[in-house]
Amino acid sequence: MKKSAHRRTNKRLLLLKTHRYIGLGSFIILVWLSVSGLLLNHTEMLELDKKFSHNSLLLSLYNIPEPQFSKAVKLDQEWLVAVDNKLYLNKLNLSLSYYNLPFLGAVLKQDLLLIALQHDLLMFTLQGEYIDAIPINANIKKLGLDSNQQLVLDTDQGCLISDKILTSFSACPALSTIDWVQFSQIPKELKQQLSLTYQKSIISLERIILDAHSGRIVGILGVYFMDIIAILIIILAISGLIIWLLRKVKKYKIRMIPICIFKKNLN
Repeated sequence: MKKSAHRRTNKRLLLLKTHRYIGLGSFIILVWLSVSGLLLNHTEMLELDKKFSHNSLLLSLYNIPEPQFSKAVKLDQEWLVAVDNKLYLNKLNLSLSYYNLPFLGAVLKQDLLLIALQHDLLMFTLQGEYIDAIPINANIKKLGLDSNQQLVLDTDQGCLISDKILTSFSACPALSTIDWVQFSQIPKELKQQLSLTYQKSIISLERIILDAHSGRIVGILGVYFMDIIAILIIILAISGLIIWLLRKVKKYKIRMIPICIFKKNLN
């Protein structure tokens, strides 16, 4: 009888210790999962998808490939460069999320930066602030300026020239002299700077937090580690429930002892 009671006591102690050590061991992970879950639940409010990490150690975990530099235009002292599917004014990333490349050229006119895409003419300030887009009902091939510094577009429907305030286009005069935009070779120093800037604008904080939450940030081993943590949390919940039930049963038995003694005395 004593051995049986001793075994039950040892099992309860083992269960209690297991529950305690799992709880202590997974404490930091549980806190991180809770915090990261709260952050991901409010991504839009915190704008985590619009903020990017500049930490070189974190970025090294993603093996970001080298960017592809396709076209570049020299604009006085400025450079407009196409890097993969993004455009950079020097090192400033221009917002082109609603428009599709290809980038066909750019000119400076009246303190404005005019960028030609396939069906749109985009307007920016020289500080890279987006102003407006002018839709063109034709496929743009290239753009340039005539001798009067008027904007000219070469399209599949012929040559079009704008008015002075860029509100309308008409057919080019027959004898127009046009200086068409030519693409240039990007300077090596700017190319290196843009490579770093580009890599630091690829991985958003939302992506990093999500990958850290799931363990994918360190590869397949991280996923397996989070799987183990998930199993341990299940064990933690089950062991906690069992300990609670055992204590309830024990309290119930203690309460029943006086009743049993009372009934025994009555008999």
